[in-house]
Amino acid sequence: MIKTFIITGTTTGLGESLVDFIINETPHQVIAISRHITQRQLQYDKTRFDIILFDLNRINLIHELFSRLGNLVQTNNLVFISNAGTIDPIDSIGSFAEEDLKRAIHVNFVAPVLIVNHLLKLIKDNSFSFINISSGAAKRPLSGWGMYCATKSATSMFFDVLKVENPDFVVKNVDPGVLDTPMQEKLRERHFKDVEEFIKFKTTGLLKNPDVVAAQIIKEFI
Repeated sequence: MIKTFIITGTTTGLGESLVDFIINETPHQVIAISRHITQRQLQYDKTRFDIILFDLNRINLIHELFSRLGNLVQTNNLVFISNAGTIDPIDSIGSFAEEDLKRAIHVNFVAPVLIVNHLLKLIKDNSFSFINISSGAAKRPLSGWGMYCATKSATSMFFDVLKVENPDFVVKNVDPGVLDTPMQEKLRERHFKDVEEFIKFKTTGLLKNPDVVAAQIIKEFI
């Protein structure tokens, strides 16, 4: 049975790899939700790939996203992968710029909660799988990462409750580990307590290939 994967944050990193694997290695369909489209994605088969260009920070306009989703979702076998996230602000608590703080809450927590809530309203008798791309930071407090740790933890708990309320659905928090992505590049350039640990991940070859991890994730749900 053909599935439709709805995936947020698909421009780079794991999100881009998830889309690539589905389009190139499976017969399934993808609806991407992202701020940008890549050159590679422009070449995809338009009968199997749609993209909704939307900034998940714009919570006040989320109804526009929902309207687009309603027009595209025409299947009873959906997989939602909440992948979009922002690591910023990396700073000590008490030093956050208000706009950075709000963006972290909107992108990492509020947006996935609203999308899940909407999808459940959209088609009551649907066969759903809900996957949250979590992080070790959801369980481990890191100095300078107050907003990332807190929002990732909150979203993971929301998905845990979703599973309790919907035992017939597939609901899972997935910690992909430390990946070799642009987010890691950004981290290695920042000043925070544990930055040397992240530099060491790169220099010792401990970073995972996002293409390999994406394949592992998708194979579990097809």
